[in-house]
Amino acid sequence: MATSSFQPGDQIILLVEKAEKLESSDINGKSYCMVIEDDASDNCGIMRKTKTCMATLDPVWNSTFRFSICSEDVATFKLLFEVFDWDRFTKDDFLGRVRFEIVPDEITANVSYKQTLKLQGVKSGVLHIEYKWDTTHRISGTARSRTLLSSAHDTSVSFCNLDLKIPFFEPSIPTSFVLHSDSIEVARNRDMLLSFIDPLTKNSLSITYLKTDAEHVNTAFDELNHDFLKTIQNGSGTKYALLSFNEDVRGEQTSHRYVKAIQTCCRAFVHGEQVFVTFIVCNYRNAVLMKYALFSNEDNIDNRKILYQVAIKSKISLN
Repeated sequence: MATSSFQPGDQIILLVEKAEKLESSDINGKSYCMVIEDDASDNCGIMRKTKTCMATLDPVWNSTFRFSICSEDVATFKLLFEVFDWDRFTKDDFLGRVRFEIVPDEITANVSYKQTLKLQGVKSGVLHIEYKWDTTHRISGTARSRTLLSSAHDTSVSFCNLDLKIPFFEPSIPTSFVLHSDSIEVARNRDMLLSFIDPLTKNSLSITYLKTDAEHVNTAFDELNHDFLKTIQNGSGTKYALLSFNEDVRGEQTSHRYVKAIQTCCRAFVHGEQVFVTFIVCNYRNAVLMKYALFSNEDNIDNRKILYQVAIKSKISLN
């Protein structure tokens, strides 16, 4: 096989298919899998979460995630998978973890591979995944240099709306950010997770969309807010610090869009590196919930303003 390497714009497309023979805990059977890029030098600890499967030790998730390569210095792509049993009020029970490394010299680009991974730290459990190294979006060297030069000299923040062919949502993001990964279930018009990264600063932005109904929207809002904060706290241990909590960020110009819009800021640690996390959870008037989260290497008011602008500039279908 010819020598090859990852290049900026390349993508890893990952399907977390299912797990089998998970170890029983207390088990309420609400199992999910976290996918974490296992390399703190190339990101701000971006995490992906599958859907939660109920009442089974053999969950089938079929969750697809897309990760973009943002540097030509990435020799291998490392992933950490962690499986948990979800609990509403206490720390989620650990059901195993496994690390997996994708080496470009060992695979062929644009070809799918299946892999079965044995979960570590537990008595039983395997994880089934499928992955592909996609080179169809590779960025040329000239275009890459032009993008980084523009970001380095831009002292103001400009935004652009991205047409991702999603009928119910059009995100608005700072022009220095590029799409990093996505998990979209457009067919159900219910669930969406988009992530973006600034190749220069390594700051990352994630956007979560959840369509619910009037009867369950308040509970879903609380769970979306609570679960995200708990995930950050569990991963940071004693180094976690809450900087602000559930601040109402609705303004006069946006109150007609939101039933609620709250912002939380905290200091977290991912892979031993300090990260500042600001996130806004919005309850729109058509029972759509959105979570906008910014992961950055420093805490400043400008980052909070940027995230607020992402929230108010992004277009949501209110039908």
